[in-house]
Amino acid sequence: MKTVKPLYVYVFWSESGDIEDKSLYTFINFEDKARRVAAAIPANSGYAKTKIKLITSDGLDHGHLRLDLATDDDTGVESRIMTMRRHKMNGTTDHDAMMVKYIDSIDWDWMPDDWESKS
Repeated sequence: MKTVKPLYVYVFWSESGDIEDKSLYTFINFEDKARRVAAAIPANSGYAKTKIKLITSDGLDHGHLRLDLATDDDTGVESRIMTMRRHKMNGTTDHDAMMVKYIDSIDWDWMPDDWESKS
């Protein structure tokens, strides 16, 4: 299993006015901004759909992810990946189910060892 680091996030579009369309963010900056956007959307109040491309240290194109940023939904890329893994473990699918196989083949150096306990 190879180790891959997330480096950048390219935003195709976002319903959030705080995340700019067609913009490149460092992974850290995007996660920070996504968490702030999600925290500003109360539970059961909708979400800010955001279509991104994760750019990693292996240089490969891993497809696109859609984040549903809200307090009670995705709070960034890390939470989206944990949700996809949880769906796989439960035998269910979601809108990014095709990415699960790739995500499970990577030793994400930033993924907490206890990610399952956070789900």
